Amino acid sequence: MRRRATRRAVAQFERMIQLVPDEAIGHYHLGSCTKLEGRSGEAVAQFELAAKLNPQLAAAQFQLYNFHRQEGHAEEAGARAGGIPAAQEAGGRRGRSEDVDWCVYAEIYDPPAAPRAIPPATTPVYEDHVLEGTAAGLLAIDSTGEGLTDLLAWSARGVVLYRHGSELVPDSGLEGLTGVISVAAGDFNNDGFMDLCVLTESGPCCWPTPRDISAASKPICRGGDSSAPYGWTTITITISTWFCWERRRR
Repeated sequence: MRRRATRRAVAQFERMIQLVPDEAIGHYHLGSCTKLEGRSGEAVAQFELAAKLNPQLAAAQFQLYNFHRQEGHAEEAGARAGGIPAAQEAGGRRGRSEDVDWCVYAEIYDPPAAPRAIPPATTPVYEDHVLEGTAAGLLAIDSTGEGLTDLLAWSARGVVLYRHGSELVPDSGLEGLTGVISVAAGDFNNDGFMDLCVLTESGPCCWPTPRDISAASKPICRGGDSSAPYGWTTITITISTWFCWERRRR
């Protein structure tokens, strides 16, 4: 896999130096890639050309120094070693690393691919369902925990649940509620599942979802009262409110 990536890089840098033959960075990276492929003669030629095009490119001098040192060319290695600090000094980078990944062509991006044809817009299809009775409020909920949307409708007469927004659920467990003012959904007990907070004329109550998911034959709401087919149970909410009668901030 690495060899394939190196071959692709060689092809790209060969094309780069065809387009901009005077760019030293292109020759330097082509030399680095051919070195990885074991073609040391071609690599040295590219490093020498990079050093000639840009005498301030210390990386090319360093590559040539390593090559001649490993080959036992002491005199040539010494000359290249002396050229490294000179190149750094000329480039104002003495004591600092050199960025060989950037050149004036590094910011040029390949042209984007031609955009795909946009399919013609389809005409939306709507399906209306008239709910029984008169609802004072509606709430979209996931009553089964399956990622599907159901519809909860309420009024002073009670609360009804419509599976998928149209199919009336006769045994939701919420039929006994009356005097309903409003219903809100949320994870009120921090168990990760949706609960209902129902505000009635007699006060608020919380209906947490059941956690028993073994009854796979019908939709459930993960949890509690087995007498209610949908498993809703009630918890009374007690709220304490503090007042500062003297309007002092302490």
